Amino acid sequence: NEGAGSVGIDLVNQVGTRWKPVEGGWAALLGMGANGLRIYEEDVPMEIKAPVEKRRGMGRLINRRLSVKGQPCPPLKAQVILDATPLNAFMCLMSHARIGRRGSFNDMSMLTPASHQRASFRIIETLDDHMDIIHLVFRPIYLFPSWTAPRDYCVFRYWRFEDDGSYIVCYDSVKHRECPPNNEYVRGELHGVYTVAPMKESEIVRQKSDYTRSLHSGDAGINTTNAHQCLLTHIVQVDPRGWVPTIKMPPLANQGYAEAFAVSALLQSLDVRDALTNDRFVSVSHNQNTPYQILQSKKERLQQQSNHGPIHNVQNDTSLRVHPGATSESEDVLIEHHDVIDDGQHGLQFIESIDLADEHNDSINYDFSYSREISVEDTETNHLSPTSATSKSGNDANGDLITTEGESIASSTKQRLICVTPLPLYSTMWAEPDANSFMIRGKTYIKNKKKIHAGESLFRLLATDIVEVEAPIMKGLCNHPKERVQMALARERQSGKQPGETGDMPPFVFALNIILPGPPYYHLVMYYAVDDMSLIDGSSGTGSSKLANEFFFGDSDEKRDKTFKLIPQIVEGNFVVRRAVGSTPVIMGTKLTQKYIRNDRFFELILDVGSSSVAVGVVRLSLGYAKTLVVDMAFLLEGSDESTLPEEVMGCVRLKNVDFGAGMRFCDPLDDSDD
Repeated sequence: NEGAGSVGIDLVNQVGTRWKPVEGGWAALLGMGANGLRIYEEDVPMEIKAPVEKRRGMGRLINRRLSVKGQPCPPLKAQVILDATPLNAFMCLMSHARIGRRGSFNDMSMLTPASHQRASFRIIETLDDHMDIIHLVFRPIYLFPSWTAPRDYCVFRYWRFEDDGSYIVCYDSVKHRECPPNNEYVRGELHGVYTVAPMKESEIVRQKSDYTRSLHSGDAGINTTNAHQCLLTHIVQVDPRGWVPTIKMPPLANQGYAEAFAVSALLQSLDVRDALTNDRFVSVSHNQNTPYQILQSKKERLQQQSNHGPIHNVQNDTSLRVHPGATSESEDVLIEHHDVIDDGQHGLQFIESIDLADEHNDSINYDFSYSREISVEDTETNHLSPTSATSKSGNDANGDLITTEGESIASSTKQRLICVTPLPLYSTMWAEPDANSFMIRGKTYIKNKKKIHAGESLFRLLATDIVEVEAPIMKGLCNHPKERVQMALARERQSGKQPGETGDMPPFVFALNIILPGPPYYHLVMYYAVDDMSLIDGSSGTGSSKLANEFFFGDSDEKRDKTFKLIPQIVEGNFVVRRAVGSTPVIMGTKLTQKYIRNDRFFELILDVGSSSVAVGVVRLSLGYAKTLVVDMAFLLEGSDESTLPEEVMGCVRLKNVDFGAGMRFCDPLDDSDD
């Protein structure tokens, strides 16, 4: 790993490296002009430029410092200023051009760059948190007098974060058994590096000082501080292979055809810039109708209405339609086409026309047509707002919740106390979404890869907590005497009721505890009630019940690690966050450290986000936009054969515009005596 990282640093900071602007040639035809990208070429050291008689005494020629030997063109460099933080730029660089595998592996004709992108990639193999193998595919380019065949590259990718706040991403061509050359592309060789550099602190201070002075002078204007800018540098060297001649040609400023492919690779920087820029503006979706066709359609409809009365099939007018989940024009990767019909009774209906054969195609794991149908449990917590919640002061001697006015919740509603004691996250920030939004494996998934709507979830969402802690509580909040499960069990014991009887505590509670890295550290905990034990003890006869029995009551943590699955979906939010998070189902135990707290009345699963540096980066990125995000998550156990299919969603949650500055409840550490 250290070697790979050193290569990336050397490519950028090699002592003595000289760069000269490329004038004319492919830089003029492909790189400059409308693209506004200035390109540099590694310059030849002065010793090589010396006359031959002088070089003979040097013993050996001194080559370009960065150039890979045997390549037909020198390294080229370009730089772009991005209106984004270094973290946002890095996440966009790593994810915005990713595409799922379409069709079978051998059918490479379906693997093409995504819309608005010069090149796209798919992940072949993930090696660890900092390395993977990717398959990079480019569009063909026109080299007079004909179009070239498109190029593809199988590259090793390594990335790292530096102490100065910069990011480095290195690429190097490799061979991989799962990515052999194919007839649709010409396999080339590519070596390159991206760096994302933050702005200097002195420059940020200067700009803030200038802005402050403008305020005092009465010229408020707009804050032009560019603290959220970074510099993207891309260095690349390409051998396109194939029939392309590499001889230098005077009409092209002594460049060869190979340089054209290097310039094309550099233009990927503009894809990143455009993706980040587009995300700052409202997205409007257009269909394929031209303005003239739209106008003609409207005129014909008006004519029909005047002759035959109102028309019901108005859904054909889709000149401007915004998908409820789409917030970026790059959403074509996430949202597939839907046919729309009007059955005359239920209004507009969406008919899926997507291929459900790809587990990693984000668009098939969530159905936005259900995303707005929120099914919130009718409990006391849903009537608590940030204002009313702070008015609660405690419990009376019987355990009933008391308001500041001295009123107590009646004993008939005492079974809801577990939902509100202690106070959960503000009800405006969480809800229980319609589980039918999620697409999961059907009964015949092993045979035909078909997914189905999840239907209703098995468990009932009781409460959602976000509590601040000094350090992660690895013994579990279900064991904490001042948290809701232990308080409910204490009330049950005091009442003399037996487990399972109608009361405060459900027969069984499943808690998902996600530790958010700090400082400050937070525990995001969702509590679910299991009202019917046959759903998890295998007695119902369903595949999911059989799987749940092994998960909740079995002895193998390894089995649990390989079974628990999470499906995330950013319903509303920043494009970069949506692409970083995605909606691909993830077996969490293969990515993060999981710990299990087991009891005959509860089961707590602890997910330690801090155990993965990649997950830490994604979560920190998401937390920065938390107040603008609406996130749905579903939790289930993966079925791998017909005996455990179809899958069923155990529970789901929606987090809505969570404000971590709103004064989260603090949770004291758990003493050893509280086990």
